Amino acid sequence: MAEGEEEEEVKAESASDGSGEDADHGGANPWELNHNGVDGGEEVVEGEEEEEEEEEEEEEEEEEEEEEEEEEEEEEEEEEEEEEEEEEEEEEEEEVEEEEEVEEKEEAEE
Repeated sequence: MAEGEEEEEVKAESASDGSGEDADHGGANPWELNHNGVDGGEEVVEGEEEEEEEEEEEEEEEEEEEEEEEEEEEEEEEEEEEEEEEEEEEEEEEEVEEEEEVEEKEEAEE
C-alpha cells in the first residue's frame, strides 16, 4: 500500500469505529452529537437561551407589577390624606359657624 492509501484507511477506521471521532476534525465528528450534547466541540445550548429570556421577562413583569402596586398604594394614601384634610377643614368651618351663632345669640340677648 502507498502512504496516502494508509492515511485514508486510518481515517475511515476512526470515523467508523463508533467513537464519534474523526481524524479530520480534531476528534469530534461535527455532524453528530455525542452523549454530552457536544456538537463539533461546542456545547449545544438548546432552549437555555429561551428559558433565560423567559425568566428575564417574568422578572421584568413582576417588577412592573410591584411598581404599579406601589404607585396605587401611594395614590390611595394621597387620596386618604386629602379626604382627612377636607374633613378637618369641614370641622373647622362648622366650629367657626357654631361660634358665630353663639356670638349672634349673645348679641341678640343684649
